Amino acid sequence: MTHQDLADNFCKFVYSFLNEVDNISFINKDDEMFYRVCFQKLYYALYHKMLHHDIGLSESEAPGKHETIYQKLLANDPSLAQLYSKMKSLRLWADYKLDHSPPLNLKVNYCQHQVYQALKRDKINL
Repeated sequence: MTHQDLADNFCKFVYSFLNEVDNISFINKDDEMFYRVCFQKLYYALYHKMLHHDIGLSESEAPGKHETIYQKLLANDPSLAQLYSKMKSLRLWADYKLDHSPPLNLKVNYCQHQVYQALKRDKINL
């Protein structure tokens, strides 16, 4: 499986999850877990898309890939850097801030659309 495949699959997962959540008995769209799962997957969709476009970073064993991606985006594509930073913040909330409520006014559909648009790009300058 490639980084592009992972990116696409994570985004498809969120799309399916958004459409099928009403059929899942233990979770609903108002549940904090719904937000946590969606934001985790959307961030990693974007992360793997970036690794797809930077083979050297993808193959590197060095730590700090997340920050390296952000710094490269900041220098070459500030609007994508802003989306990456936003999704990273939401992923950090989803994974680590268990005692915090979801950030207010979150729109999972909007974030999913933004990430999907980034995934459709053929060229990303890193």
